[in-house]
Amino acid sequence: MKPTQDVFRVIFRQTIPVEKTHEIPNLEMALASKFAAMVSPNRARDKKLIDAGDLVNVVLHKPRRH
Repeated sequence: MKPTQDVFRVIFRQTIPVEKTHEIPNLEMALASKFAAMVSPNRARDKKLIDAGDLVNVVLHKPRRH
């Protein structure tokens, strides 16, 4: 993903490091990015369905806080 839209600029302000070379959105922002892609008017319908499935899988398998 590249932060070319406003929503993704906000999402990429909330990241966690992966080793020394990459950063990924935190859990909440990962969900926001999937939702943004899912409702985007410019995204192909088949890709939106994949995004919806990804969002559901993240919600169902998110780590539980103790």
